[in-house]
Amino acid sequence: MVAESDALCLKSYLYFFSGKPCVSIRGEKDNNTGSVQYYIKYEIGSFDVDLPLGLSVKLGDVWYNLRKSNTNYSDTITVSAVLNPEELLAFTAANKVEIAYTNRARTDHYQLSETQTKSLKDSFVRIQRLLESEKKMQIFKK
Repeated sequence: MVAESDALCLKSYLYFFSGKPCVSIRGEKDNNTGSVQYYIKYEIGSFDVDLPLGLSVKLGDVWYNLRKSNTNYSDTITVSAVLNPEELLAFTAANKVEIAYTNRARTDHYQLSETQTKSLKDSFVRIQRLLESEKKMQIFKK
């Protein structure tokens, strides 16, 4: 089973309109083992010609370099990175969150506002509860 939060866009234009880059939380539950893996997805607003290297998050006062799991090249680039249990624990406890995207040419930093941080945390909790409440699917053969 897969659950994904709504995208949280990090830039705003004219104080009303949100724009890319956007981040979201994705959770995947393995039906065989019951294990759950969480990812953070970062969607770039335009096609980036430089090779994406990865994502880092600052949770409180500590930086975490996330392990990149997937890069999707379509009309925009989406980079997915694994959130391990230590990072998830720090994420739920953090009051301040900063996200950094790095490619070969530069690093872009985005400090999440208090509202954005709360929204991202609430999304994670919602996904976590959904995946934990989901029972193992049983497949019956005839």
